[in-house]
Amino acid sequence: MNWITLNFGRYSMTLAEAMEKWGVTPLVVIVSALFLAVIAIALVTFVGLWTYNDAKERTDDPALWTLLVIFIPMPIGLMVYLLLGRNKTGESTGRYLKPLIATVVVFMINLSVVIASSIYLVTLVAR
Repeated sequence: MNWITLNFGRYSMTLAEAMEKWGVTPLVVIVSALFLAVIAIALVTFVGLWTYNDAKERTDDPALWTLLVIFIPMPIGLMVYLLLGRNKTGESTGRYLKPLIATVVVFMINLSVVIASSIYLVTLVAR
């Protein structure tokens, strides 16, 4: 990890030096990465299932819309489906609305935690 250098103005250190300075072990990094990966996989799986079930009621080709939502980056693919893919060929029961809202809220919370952690790391390195 010595080849990764963090540069903040006049202050510079390698990633290994930063990890040693703040007591971050490789185990902490691995567990954190696995935790974020599980959350990301669960989010994509849930949104894919929601899209497929919703598209089954509203469109002629639910598999195509599900693949679109899964393989286009998260918020963009879902927004494209919500704006263009829901042609309302079937009556909606609204049973998927609450899980979708919960997913979006969890996604925004996770995103804010990642951003806050990054800002905190930058301020620690800059000291």
